[in-house]
Amino acid sequence: MDSTQVVDYSASSDTIITTTSAGLSQQDADLMATMIQAMGAAFIGILIFFIAMMIFMIVCNWIIFEKAGRKGWESIVPYYNIYVLFQFIGRSLWNILWIFLPIVGIIVFLIKMNVSLAKSFGKGTGFALGLIFLSPIFHAILAFDKSIVYVGPNGVPTDQGSGALDSDI
Repeated sequence: MDSTQVVDYSASSDTIITTTSAGLSQQDADLMATMIQAMGAAFIGILIFFIAMMIFMIVCNWIIFEKAGRKGWESIVPYYNIYVLFQFIGRSLWNILWIFLPIVGIIVFLIKMNVSLAKSFGKGTGFALGLIFLSPIFHAILAFDKSIVYVGPNGVPTDQGSGALDSDI
C-alpha cells in the first residue's frame, strides 16, 4: 500500500495511532490488503474453473457434432456452429429471431433448441429439461454415452422423411 504514514500522538490517550495517508489505520490497511489478496486468489480459482468448463463443453459439443454426422471442428466456429446445429436438430434459422425478444424470447429459444436436440438423439422432454437446467452434465451424457445415437432431425429418421427443416418460428 502507501508507505507514507502519519503518527498521531493524542494527549487524551496513551495509544499511538499510525495511519496511512488515506486515513486508514495500519491495522485496517493490512486487513484490506489481506482481503484483496484473498479476493484475487478466489478470482483466479473461479477463472480456472470457468476455463476448464469451457474446454469441457467444447469437447462435448465436438463429440455431439460428430455423432450427428458432422465434422467436429464445425462446433467451434462461431455462428457457423449455430447454423450447423440448427440443420441437424431440424430447426429453421428463423428460430434464431427469438433471441431478439428480451428475456422471454431467449427462454423460448433455449427450450425449443434443447427439446429438438434431445429429440434428435432419441430422448424425451425429461432429457431436454436436463439439457436446459444442467447443461454440462447432460451434454456430457449426450456426448460420452455410446448407447445414445443420432436419430435424425427433430427425432425423425432421415430415411422416413425428407429431413426438411421445420418452418415454425
